[in-house]
Amino acid sequence: MQDLQSNRSELVPRLLAWGTTEEGWALAMTMCGSSLESGLITGHLPRHSTPAALVEQMILCIQHVHSCGYIHCDIKPGNFCLSPSGEHLVLVDFGLAQAIKEVQAPHEFIGTIDFASVNAHRFRPLSKKDDLESIAYIFLHLVSQPPWMTDEFRQMQDQTRFAMSLGDFGPISQFIADVGVAKSSLLHGPDLARPELALLWYCTNLGAAEDPDYNRACRLVKGEKLR
Repeated sequence: MQDLQSNRSELVPRLLAWGTTEEGWALAMTMCGSSLESGLITGHLPRHSTPAALVEQMILCIQHVHSCGYIHCDIKPGNFCLSPSGEHLVLVDFGLAQAIKEVQAPHEFIGTIDFASVNAHRFRPLSKKDDLESIAYIFLHLVSQPPWMTDEFRQMQDQTRFAMSLGDFGPISQFIADVGVAKSSLLHGPDLARPELALLWYCTNLGAAEDPDYNRACRLVKGEKLR
């Protein structure tokens, strides 16, 4: 968290103090508002919070984290909260974050299955593009129902969370792979001009070591037609 405090950015919580207790490390940070996940349920969202505006704010958040040398690795609605002022989103929960220079191939699934990148489903090393890809899936959730969100998927979600909490991926490995295939199939449909799919197309075609053009990503979110 200390590394993310550069330029006193308002896109991550302010770290106020840190130290150790009998139970381990402890951090004191500015108190944020409700998460985007709960805000979508209650309607407590920032002003002018269209799906595109929310996604733009998310892109700015990960741009800051990436500029500090980290990837988040668990981008999802529950990890974006309202700022103390309630005017914009901040990115929280860096428990799975990795320093870009130290990223290695994972030995297990990393992230949240609904929003994880295809690379995460394939147990490949993650990079900046994967955080952006996860935002594209959030965008898709905000404007429509993803094709993998079936009744069977919802039933498997609970089993997946329980298995992951135990570190036991054997029983759910095929489910993880199947959702990854469903995400890949989004890029073979006829609607790639839709902003959420245009963003997905852009980030999945980035190289692993390539820096995203965050401004271009924001323009795609707005529906601009770019070459």
